[in-house]
Amino acid sequence: MDLNCLGALAGAIVYERHGLPDSRPIRALVVAEEAGEVSRAVLKSEQGIRGTPDYWATELREELAGVVIAAASCAAQWGIDLDQAVADQIARLDALPEGHWKLPRAANT
Repeated sequence: MDLNCLGALAGAIVYERHGLPDSRPIRALVVAEEAGEVSRAVLKSEQGIRGTPDYWATELREELAGVVIAAASCAAQWGIDLDQAVADQIARLDALPEGHWKLPRAANT
């Protein structure tokens, strides 16, 4: 998928077509809002409330897509090549030493 094209398209659809206010801070806040919706879907699914597992799986799918679209739109407004940024980040993660992501034990365990 070409994330850069997605970002330009999302800006045109979401902000221009619907007449929403558009600025760098607004697009960044939309990324955060969409990430919050992902968290909500996961939390409600894990709690087993307000919907079936299938319902929350569908919600999670939609919200994850929203995060990608919002991030692509934000990157486009900042002139960031998101495809390259993702590739660079994957390379940085791949270069981390093994065990880098292990969490320390809690002091009381």
